[in-house]
Amino acid sequence: MQSSAQRAGAASLGRQATSGFAWTGLQRLTEQGTQFVVGIILARLLTPDDFGLLGMVLVFTGFATVLSDLGLGSALVQRVETTADHFDAVFWTSAFVGLLLTGFGMLASPWVAAFFNQPAVQPIMAFISLGFVFSTLGVIQSSLLKRAMDFKRLALIGLSGRILIGVVGVAMALLGYGVWSLAVPIVVSQAYSTLMLWIAGPRWRPQLSFRWSALRSLFGFSSNLLGFSTLNYWLRNADNFLIGKVLGSAALGLYTRAYSLMMVPVTQASGVISKVLFPAFSQIQDDPDRLRAIYLRVVRVVALVVAPIMVGLAITARPFVLVVLGEQWEPMIPVLRILAIVGLLQSINALGSNIYLGTGRTDLAFKVGGGFSVVGVLTIIIGLRSGIVGVAAWYAGSTALQFIVQQQIALRLVDGNLWDVARAVASVSACTVAMALGVIAVGKLLPSVWPMVGLLGAQVTAGAIVYFALLHLGRVEAYHEIRQVVSQWRTWRQSSAGVESTSVVT
Repeated sequence: MQSSAQRAGAASLGRQATSGFAWTGLQRLTEQGTQFVVGIILARLLTPDDFGLLGMVLVFTGFATVLSDLGLGSALVQRVETTADHFDAVFWTSAFVGLLLTGFGMLASPWVAAFFNQPAVQPIMAFISLGFVFSTLGVIQSSLLKRAMDFKRLALIGLSGRILIGVVGVAMALLGYGVWSLAVPIVVSQAYSTLMLWIAGPRWRPQLSFRWSALRSLFGFSSNLLGFSTLNYWLRNADNFLIGKVLGSAALGLYTRAYSLMMVPVTQASGVISKVLFPAFSQIQDDPDRLRAIYLRVVRVVALVVAPIMVGLAITARPFVLVVLGEQWEPMIPVLRILAIVGLLQSINALGSNIYLGTGRTDLAFKVGGGFSVVGVLTIIIGLRSGIVGVAAWYAGSTALQFIVQQQIALRLVDGNLWDVARAVASVSACTVAMALGVIAVGKLLPSVWPMVGLLGAQVTAGAIVYFALLHLGRVEAYHEIRQVVSQWRTWRQSSAGVESTSVVT
């Protein structure tokens, strides 16, 4: 039986998590909405080759981003007890690594350009490498806000930054700067975010001290996390690396554009929840039953949001691409259809990493990730023989296998199994299948002479009506859980406002 202190702690954690989901959700929704609109504008102003050149650079600078804080920021969030020595050691280590990565990126840029046989890659990579100096300086402020579960400030910083770089990117594209319209906003975003974290974030400032003992105490968690993140990164980016090398920048541009569209709902749902779930799991890491219950509830909610979007995108890929992006992107249609299903699996599978992180089992995540990195690369190499469609198809196969294995292993840590996930998403899956049949039927029944924009509008409308009707009439649990979370957040906001008003009066 729980004591009053335990109940109070659970209630406090619940309020923090609800607020965190709401603010992070608002941030992601606005950021992804802005990114989606800006991406459409840039896709119409730029060429697949421009996106491909940036993709070649991001294969390497993205990996450097993974290395930039050595997993130490997450280690600070996960660790129950921290001291000033921990924060000082992480800050100075991160700052040094940022300078090191910037220098290495600039020096390596000619070799990367030669590897892809694209001279234009060299100045782009050298410029983007400057961002590591900025991004690593904000690690401590970001970690402190996450430890305090102060996602409101993180959301406001992220939101304002996304709007800023959207304006910069579109303005540069209209002025004819080509691929630089994609590169410059990346560095602007990193500089702006770090500046705002120091201005609006916690009033922590580094001291001129460094203790190896403090740093070593974090390495048990961070080294395994870094290993897992490294393997996971190359598993997810081996396709870009190999497509850029073997098939060229235009093919890479088509593939990365399809991949980025697929990732919008994935990051919108899983990204929002993971930012809150990891700190919350870290606080209840010794209660597997509670961890499992929360995890399965989150899986249900993510499936409810992502499943109809990804299945709908797969079905309406042709009218969507032609209407939204334009005819120059038509070759990416079959790739988008395949990757949409990949996105559905990844959106749920990405949540499993929070179990590894929250329970401190990054060693297990590293081992599982290592095995699938090898499998993923091999399947992509096989798929290259059939072009970008072949890569997407083989990537989908390896993702499905990874989903089954990783979910089973992660759930064992909280005394569960894969069947728990299957049961959790059963009702949502049934509604999604019914919606898909409705969308396909609309496409078949409408005359072939209908304009693409009319076809897209009719299919989206029909799918939305069918899906929400089934959720409501079928009393789907996840649907009512979302409504409950929204209601709880409104209540929390009202009570917070009441407390603030009272404190002002008194």
